[in-house]
Amino acid sequence: MKQIQPLINRLNRKAGAERGFSLIELIIVIVILGILIAIAIPVYNNIQSNARDKALKSAASNGASQAVAAVADGATIVNGDISGTDANGKAYPKLTKLTSDDVTSVTATGGATAGSTDDICVTATSKDGKTAKSGPGC
Repeated sequence: MKQIQPLINRLNRKAGAERGFSLIELIIVIVILGILIAIAIPVYNNIQSNARDKALKSAASNGASQAVAAVADGATIVNGDISGTDANGKAYPKLTKLTSDDVTSVTATGGATAGSTDDICVTATSKDGKTAKSGPGC
């Protein structure tokens, strides 16, 4: 029993020495976390906005490439979209397939004559009203 008592005394001293964090230390940690969050939210929103703009420009550029290639191959632009079939009788892909959650419409102008690609302009519109144009006729 005499050997156990010193061990119990040492454990009690160690338990008393472990106090945990003070209230000031916890408040400082919360303030630092608040500052980091205040910085991170605007940065995140800016990244999201840039991604939406890039998606809009990409849809316009892809639509212009698609429209120019189709018109050069014999299709025409009718009612803002590609009309016609390729040499195998397969319909050209519609520009509406380029829409997404952020890009609400993709339309083309020009290209009324098969083979005439100089006046083709493709406009992509986002859900918040922004537009991007691409093509040789823009």
